[in-house]
Formats: sequence, structure tokens, C-alpha cells
Amino acid sequence: MAFYIRPAGLHYDRGRCDGGVYEYTKTVTLEKDEIFTINAFAAGRYKLFINEKYICEGPCRSAQDIRFFDKVTVALHKGENVIRAVVFHVVETTAFTTGFVFSKPEFIFEARSESTVFGTDESWKCEFINNHLLIDLDSFIFPREDVCGDRVTTALPIERGDSFDFVTPRTLPYGWAPFRLREREIAMIAPAEEITFTEVRRGKNFIEYDAGKYVTANVSFSFKSGCDAKITYAECYVFDDGKRNRGDTSGRIEGIYDKVSSGSHDFTFNTFWYRAFRYIRVETETPEKVVSAKGYIYHYPVTYDGSFTCSDENFNKMQEISINTLLCCTTELFVDCPYYEQQQYDMDSAIEAAVYMRLTSDRKLVKKCIYDFAASQQPCGLLCANYPCTMTQIIPGFSLFWIWLLHDYLEATADSEYVRSHIGTVDKILNYFDTHLTQDGLVTTSREWDFVDWVPGWERGNAPVCDGKPHTIYSLYLACALKNAAHIASVCARPHLAAEYTERYNALCSAINEKLFDKEKGMYHDGEGTFSMHTIMWAILSGIVTGEKAKEMAQKLDLSDIYKSSYSMNFFLFRALEKAGCYEKAANYFGGWQKMIDMGCTTWCENPDDPRSECHAWSCAPLYEFSANVLGVKYSLNDEIVIAPNRMGLEFARGKVPTRFGIVEVDWKTDGKKFAINISSPEGVAKKLVLPNGETIVFTEAEKSCTFDI
Repeated sequence: MAFYIRPAGLHYDRGRCDGGVYEYTKTVTLEKDEIFTINAFAAGRYKLFINEKYICEGPCRSAQDIRFFDKVTVALHKGENVIRAVVFHVVETTAFTTGFVFSKPEFIFEARSESTVFGTDESWKCEFINNHLLIDLDSFIFPREDVCGDRVTTALPIERGDSFDFVTPRTLPYGWAPFRLREREIAMIAPAEEITFTEVRRGKNFIEYDAGKYVTANVSFSFKSGCDAKITYAECYVFDDGKRNRGDTSGRIEGIYDKVSSGSHDFTFNTFWYRAFRYIRVETETPEKVVSAKGYIYHYPVTYDGSFTCSDENFNKMQEISINTLLCCTTELFVDCPYYEQQQYDMDSAIEAAVYMRLTSDRKLVKKCIYDFAASQQPCGLLCANYPCTMTQIIPGFSLFWIWLLHDYLEATADSEYVRSHIGTVDKILNYFDTHLTQDGLVTTSREWDFVDWVPGWERGNAPVCDGKPHTIYSLYLACALKNAAHIASVCARPHLAAEYTERYNALCSAINEKLFDKEKGMYHDGEGTFSMHTIMWAILSGIVTGEKAKEMAQKLDLSDIYKSSYSMNFFLFRALEKAGCYEKAANYFGGWQKMIDMGCTTWCENPDDPRSECHAWSCAPLYEFSANVLGVKYSLNDEIVIAPNRMGLEFARGKVPTRFGIVEVDWKTDGKKFAINISSPEGVAKKLVLPNGETIVFTEAEKSCTFDI
């Protein structure tokens, strides 16, 4: 049995003790070598060391009501073993930790072997690390650090809190608990591949380093005694004229920083939380005392089940950059950008999860993402736009992207049992919109942030719609969500609910067609007489226009007098082209990614024309396109695998795609007027091959090779 331990006198009142680093230690003496199962949890963030060896860290970021403890297997040796846990305590007055739950410096630990059990109690020691402070840069990410190598601590008396049984986790008597603990459901993240930085420039009072590409990593710097340094992390060099060639190192480095003083001894500084960067600048009056600089890659451990290569080296480069971008944005959450916010947003995550499921068979992180947002639901029915978060931000349309995410997960996994558990969340979201319609039955503007896309000319990403007027794009979002929700309800054995959603969908489509369609232009206006790519793609995605009408409308995407979508919306643009049966037009929209390659990017920008963030995984559409449309492996709830490759002007393409049935390998090439394809797929599963010439072949064997006229 283990007990929560904390500094004596600490109550649930936030801010009763200083924010910063607390260290819990205990020496355990064993009579023989033993293998222990260790469970650990901290209300804040912790790192666990045994005999000064890194063991694990956590807890993983999660919804505030459900928290996860960590379980590892560790060998302890005969004699003395020193258990040490470093706990970061975050107080409510800290401005930079919106992604972390405000906490207490509590810690709980239990170790079990076949013959020995020990855990946290009053025998442990607690110290506050006075020489390890947090720097408030008023950012939205984990705190920066101000560290001195001369260790200064304050010993604190320990108070024992409630007990917790890790074997059979349960809440306190009568169901009371500040949060509910259960075992971590996703993989642990640990610093992995070591990277050595290349020195770019050195001056009288600085050194600058290049990681070679954009990375997320724990950073380690070794200093000789008597060295004071400011370590600044940057996505790219900055130039006064706005120049942004990512390989140009002639500008200046500015941004988020740590401060380190080695003190009277040689000292190695290791960041507690990972940093996102490509370049680093160390400012010090004694650069000769900087002994070494290196990092350890930090992202969610992805098993690469998906792959892609083809005859176009630019496409291959896009695949490589897409993977790097996705990894940098994938930790315990699907984060929007690792440098500025590290926040998990509904819309961003819907795209990132779709791309992620093309790279790996592991669906645990996607399930957690779905649950995280469901746990954020407000009394009105809307979800938080970003979660977990200590502040509440609402973007009404983003809740509808969560329904898209849920539907995507269902199609990729056929996990109707899990999806069914979220139908109540779906219904409450749709009920919000049902109660906020105009008299004409259309979605109108709200009091919240009605963000759509970072379009030049749209203020704060809002479509040009006057207050109280019909919002065409949000109305189309809702139509798409109702259609997806009806499908979800039908698959999850809720036929009456599916019928209700279908009825509401039909009524909304009628209202949109009657009130928001411009007959002269042959398009849906944005709400105030302007037009955009967004209304075209969402009219197709919602199914309001189908067949030849959808193809005709898709041709209008190239009109010069309409608002253009950004890289986030391009993912949905490609889905619309696919649905309209004119995916060949997709090749016209890959120029933006080529532009970023030409700019020397090693990750995809949030928006390359005005790149606040150099790493934003909502721009990772190429990875999805290569898997789903060039290789052509589709997800479907039907008990079959559909393979419909698109040549995209390529001579050959090959790769693997994870599906719920197993891995599908596709290898195709063109030779003159011939198209040859080889397929390796799970045996016994029905496969439907749709060739570029429209011919369809159905087969069940594991291998299939054929050649056809183009």
C-alpha cells in the first residue's frame, strides 16, 4: 500500500507553496537482487530516477477528471538503492502552463517484487530545490528554467495523505476524489535517439548550433565551473526584411530561452521538459567553458507500419518532411505547434489523427484524443477548442470537427463499441447547434470565436459574416456533421437516432439551398455575398451537391475572385476532390508544399506565407494523400479493402498502409501504355482493386499481380 506524500501543511488551496522543483528520495536496502513492478504518479509532472538512472516520467497530459499512473518493470540490486523523484509543481498564477493541470507537489510510488513491497510514506525525504527556478515568459507552454549548478535545497517535513491501491484502483470512500487514477493507456515517451549539434557560428560571447533539422528534444549542455549562459531556442533565423530561408544562418536567433549558471563546479544542464527548435544560441562571456551540446529526440514512440516512395523526389521529400512534422507534433497529445503552444485543438487533431493512422497501426493515441475532448464538453454542449487546458476557449465549429474525428476513427477501426460510448457527446454537440439556428433553420454567428481559416482578408480567421446573419460555412459544417453522426448512430445500432439526424440533415440542406445558394454564380456564398473555396469543398463534403453537380462545382475552385483556403483546409479540399470524383485536380494544389521545400523547411509551416509556426501538423496532408490516393488504399466499414491507385503523373509508387485487417503493400509502375501493380494483403479478406482506367477486380488471395492497358 502506498500513500500520497506532500510537504506538511499543504492543503488543496492553490498556491499555498512555491511553484518549482520538489525532490522526494528514499534509500531502500535489499538482501538480494530483485525485479520490481513500479507504479508512480505525481499531481504535477515528475521524473523518476533509481540509482541515478532515468526510469520514466509522467503522468501523461490528460483530462482533469481522469489521470494516469505509470507502470514500469525495474531491476534493483542487493544492498542500497536510491529512489529519487523530481516533481515540478505548477501554481495557478503561472501564466505559461495552459496545457498542464494546476497541481500540488504530491507524489505516490509503490514497488512490488515477489517477496518485497514498499511505497511512499513518512519515511521519505522531501526537499525544495531553491537553485532551480521557473522563468515566466508569458507563453503557453511548459516553463523555461533558471538553474544554478551549486545545489541549494530546503528540507521540508512530509505529510502523509490518502492511501492508494495500484492493484485494484478505486476512488475514495463515497466516490469522492480530486481526480480518478487509472493505468496509463498510451505508450510512455522517453528521450531516444541522441543528436549532436553542428556549430554554426562562434563569437566573443556566443556560440550558435544547428540540429540539422527541426526537432523536439531534451537538451543537455555541459559547462565548466564559473560559466553563466543564456540558451535561446529558435525555429529559424530572423531577418529584419522578413527573409525566411530556413537554411540561412546569417540572421539572428531570438525566442524562448533558459538561463544556466554552472556555479563553482562543472555542471551539466538537462532540460526537464522538451524543447522545439532547429537552431540554438548560447550567450556567455566564457564560450570556452561550454564543453558539449547535444539533444535526445523526444516524441511519441511510433511504430512505422506505413511507408511511401515514388519516382518523384519532391514527393519523397514531402513524405519525409510530413513524417518529421507529425512526430514533432505528437507527444501525449496531438499538439498544434510544439514551439509556441503545445495545445491539442479539435480541428488540428482531426487532421493529425487521420494522417497518424496512415503511418501506424497504433490507435491508442487517437482514442485518448477523442476522450480528452469529450471530457471537455461544456454545459451548452460545445467542446473546448483546445484540451487539456486550464483556460476555456470555445470555437463552435471545432466541436463539429470532433465528430469528423470520431467518424474517421470508426471507419479506420470499426470499433463501434468505443464510438458508441461517445454518442451522448455527439448528440449534445448537435443539440447546441439545433437550438442556435435562425428562423430559416441556418447556423448563425455566435458570441464565441467563429474561426474558420487563416485566410488573407478574413479578420482573425472569421468568414465575412455579420452578427446574427446566416453563417454558410458553419451551416455546411453542421450538415456534414449530421451526415457523419447519422452514419455513426446507424453503425452503433441506434437506428432511431440515425433517422432523426437524417431528418435534421435534410431540413438543413433544404434551408441552405433555398437561402444561401447564388444561382447566378452557381455557388454558395459565405454569408454576405462573397465566395470562397470553403463553401465549395464543404458543399461537396456534406453531400448537398453530388455526382456531376459536385464535379461542376469543383471546377470553380480555381476561380480567381474567391477566397482561397490555407494549408489546414487543403486536407478537406483533397477530401472534396476525392468525393467529387475529380481527384486528378489535386496535383494543382501541391505547389505550396513545394514552396516550403524551396524555402529550406524541414517541417511544414502553419501557413508558409506568414509562418508564425514553423511546425504545424495540420499541414501534413501529403502523407495522407500518398497513402490513400497514390497507393490508393481506402478505409471503409465494409468488410473489404478497397485499393484505387491514382498515378498523379508518376512512373512508379510503392509503400505500405496499415488497415484494421492488417498491412497492405502496394507496388505499381507504368511502362508506356501499361499499368502493372503488385499487391500483398491479409489473406481471406475481400479486396476490390479499382484501376486507373476504371476497371474493377475483386479478389481474396493474399497476393495479386496484374498488368493492364492505361
